[in-house]
Amino acid sequence: MKITFLKILLFFSVLGFSQQQTLIKTLNDALKKEVEAQKKLGDDYYGTQFEVVEYYTIRDSVVRVYVQPSNPNDPTEIAETKLPILSVTIKKKDPYGSEYFIEKQEVDIRNIKTIIKDINIIFETESDDQVHTITTDAQGNVDYHRNDMFFLHLSHEKSNEYFQKELATIFKKMKIEVEKGIWAD
Repeated sequence: MKITFLKILLFFSVLGFSQQQTLIKTLNDALKKEVEAQKKLGDDYYGTQFEVVEYYTIRDSVVRVYVQPSNPNDPTEIAETKLPILSVTIKKKDPYGSEYFIEKQEVDIRNIKTIIKDINIIFETESDDQVHTITTDAQGNVDYHRNDMFFLHLSHEKSNEYFQKELATIFKKMKIEVEKGIWAD
């Protein structure tokens, strides 16, 4: 009985990991196309131009909680969980000057609730503190803020509702329910 349960658990772990890799490949392929469009169009590119510092990745962030037992002779209990964190880092030009800044976004993929497009494709979360953005300017000053929008930096391709459907299908296979929201070029 235990062996069957472990096999099932292993199967779903491999399946989940496989879908995470599919998500990363899909996002990185689209990001590479976006970068190529920027190079090809130059100043005619519609949107904020950027360079990719680190393409999309998903890493496991481990959270551990230690519980002190009421009886000091009992061992300390540890609860541990892994959070799949989607991350991307880009370099953009400051719209108000000539300097560049580095922007890193991170979100637990389980918190993504909606896929929308309003010029840029965005993953939305339920609350406004689930997307972490760290911005570092040319002088090394760091700004850290949280919000509810994870920008994919994909704006060039128009009439691409198929991409929203493709992303939603990948999330569904990962057992993460996301809605397909507004899609406006």
